[in-house]
Amino acid sequence: MSMLRTILLVLPILGVFGIAVYYMVFAWQLGGPSHMDTAGWIAMVLGVVFTLSLAAVLVTLLLRRDPDED
Repeated sequence: MSMLRTILLVLPILGVFGIAVYYMVFAWQLGGPSHMDTAGWIAMVLGVVFTLSLAAVLVTLLLRRDPDED
């Protein structure tokens, strides 16, 4: 895959991710102050990491090309 093609693939993904993070922070602040203990933060971080890891694996499997197909 050429470098330009990689950049053109990654930039929109990062843009959508940035917009999602912006709206997440905006929505979080609408609810007022949150009082979450350490266990809640750990659970949330683990959930986000697991979800993003699963998404990355599934996208990789979807986009991986078999050299014999060409």
